[in-house]
Amino acid sequence: MKNYPSICIIGAGISGITMMKALGDRGIPYTAFDKSDQLGGNWVFRNKNGMSSAYRSLHIDSSRYSIEFDDFPFPKDYPDFPHHTQILAYFKAYAEHFGVTENIRFNTGVRRAERTADGTWRITLEDGEVHNFDLLVVANGHHWDARWPEPPFPGRFDGIEMHSHDYIDAFTPHDLHGKFVWPRIASQSGRRFPGGSRPTGFSLERSPKIAKIGRIKSGSTGPGAGRKLTSDEQAAARSTEPATPAR
Repeated sequence: MKNYPSICIIGAGISGITMMKALGDRGIPYTAFDKSDQLGGNWVFRNKNGMSSAYRSLHIDSSRYSIEFDDFPFPKDYPDFPHHTQILAYFKAYAEHFGVTENIRFNTGVRRAERTADGTWRITLEDGEVHNFDLLVVANGHHWDARWPEPPFPGRFDGIEMHSHDYIDAFTPHDLHGKFVWPRIASQSGRRFPGGSRPTGFSLERSPKIAKIGRIKSGSTGPGAGRKLTSDEQAAARSTEPATPAR
């Protein structure tokens, strides 16, 4: 039996589970830690760990044909640009198919990773537990860390400032209906944000079933802004598209 080094993987998102699969294919053991109660990382909408930047209407902006795994393609009935629930279902099916979840410790955050004098790694968990590993794979992603402009934009603004990381829908964390919204685009998340394809303002119109996006000129309030949505209308606008089972 080969004497493999001990390997720690931090994170069970897409980077983490593909690393686990690669090691598993070669019979190399590993231990993985993830702060959440499930795999998927950023694609877990309202992730328990509070780090996901996924919003309710999120669809991936890369074609399924360009991102699927050669040895585990997307289900044939998936759309070209799947909804976030479908992406998560696909990742979970992938992990189950290749058996990568057995060595993941969920609900386990890593507080510190330190390189020791002999070149190995000391991993301190959030509960104080300490482990030593020969090798460390960091796969905790970067979408969890909201980046604000440095230095801040000059001038004064008395309205609501919100990072796209915190956006859930037109009601959460702020009711945006009837308000003039100005996306400040500085990254890919800004371009994905509703109305963020170009630096112009937009208003959220009230609709019986959905919260529509409509571009307006500065100073407008959008049609229907004076009417309060009923509880049924709010529930319809908050609804999440159902996921198609991955397998």
